[in-house]
Amino acid sequence: MRYSARIWLLLIAGAAFAACNPHEFPSSEYGDPAQDFSVRLVFEEDMESLTVNGQPTKAGNTPRGYRYAVQLFRYQGDAQFGLSPAYTYEFTRTSNVVALDTTVFLPIVPARYQVYAWVDRLDEAGERCYDASAFENIRIGSDYSAGATARDAFVGQTDLDLSGRFVAGERVQRTLRLSRPVAQLRFVAPEALTYLSYTGGIGISRMRATLRYTAPLADGYDLLHDATVSTLEGPTVEMQPALDPSGELVFCSDFVFAPAGRDGSVSVEFRLTDLDGNPINSFTGELPVRRGWATTVTFGIPDLGGGNKTGGIGISPGFDDEIEIII
Repeated sequence: MRYSARIWLLLIAGAAFAACNPHEFPSSEYGDPAQDFSVRLVFEEDMESLTVNGQPTKAGNTPRGYRYAVQLFRYQGDAQFGLSPAYTYEFTRTSNVVALDTTVFLPIVPARYQVYAWVDRLDEAGERCYDASAFENIRIGSDYSAGATARDAFVGQTDLDLSGRFVAGERVQRTLRLSRPVAQLRFVAPEALTYLSYTGGIGISRMRATLRYTAPLADGYDLLHDATVSTLEGPTVEMQPALDPSGELVFCSDFVFAPAGRDGSVSVEFRLTDLDGNPINSFTGELPVRRGWATTVTFGIPDLGGGNKTGGIGISPGFDDEIEIII
């Protein structure tokens, strides 16, 4: 029988980290005592340039907070780890989160493990956009919603071998570096006031943006194998454009799972119209995506004649974590 223990920790900003007393933590089926273990979750600094609504996504600009989930899979022999986690720890940090880096304290039975972490945002209602109960099949919620900052996510993995060791009073420490498994898509007008001066009086409140994926879109992620899984048949979403504090007019944005170790692409059809359906701007084509990068489609002025713009572009390392397509 495989031993499994589940502990749920809740961290509130300003409060001390919660952790079980090692002496109260259950021993394994072999009667092994628990060893103190801590893992430091560190977010990659080079992700600062990927922005949502003009704010660095690493800076914690949502007031609702973050969900942290850590799972440990125990070695079973013959180069195999357990199919189910031996330990699962999940907690949230809410209110005034100014730095995502944190330390998690875990009492565990000495053994060999693979340690995985998933971190995502809470939406405006304090809910999670992802079901991360099974790390081999992390899924977007049933109600697909583009533009939600809570679709941002971070992941990491490390090995831990405590086989045959137990030192009372000692804490084993590891650092787990987290990076994004997602890319961001953005459709914007960099100079909002200039753009609006050409709309013929159509204000932001009278604009509607529609983003349709014209090919299947990965809506699942396998953290254990670092791969996208499953596909969602061409979702279509409608968004209300908004003025960004930086002066950009953001028509639409979204996060998508991107492949590991290579560039990917998504096929989209973007339409910006007024409330009566009259065209203002459009784009149809294939967009490049790369993990941790933002692909930005930029519109200089409205195209009130409704002419469609079609195009594609390769990823250039000179964009400093941003791929820009100028219409």
